[in-house]
Amino acid sequence: MARKRLDRPRATRPPAPSPAARPPRRLGLAAGVTARAIVGALALILFSNRLVDRSGQIDLSPQAHGALLNEADRLGAANVPDQVPAALAPQGHTAIQLAFVDVFHTVLLISAGLAWIGALLAALISKPASSKP
Repeated sequence: MARKRLDRPRATRPPAPSPAARPPRRLGLAAGVTARAIVGALALILFSNRLVDRSGQIDLSPQAHGALLNEADRLGAANVPDQVPAALAPQGHTAIQLAFVDVFHTVLLISAGLAWIGALLAALISKPASSKP
């Protein structure tokens, strides 16, 4: 016995927007990853510079000074190397800590500035919702 087909109107979906009209979902993720990479690289450069400044105030031999600067890649986890004399190790540790705090402060200011710029751009670009009854 053959099944009788019911003629019902099919539900139609609105046409999908073109790919160009759809907002990219991963754009925010990619922008965040890129921003972290840029700020991280900037932090490494700033830390190296600040460590040079801070450690320049300590009376270190060129070898000890170079060993201390080689620790700059580790940021706040940097340790005073064995080449630094024990009597100057606390000053080396303080130089590392202060250089890290300086960089952290600078990165926070940059991040706050970028957040304000983003908020300003969002306010300028976004359209107010229409209030039709």
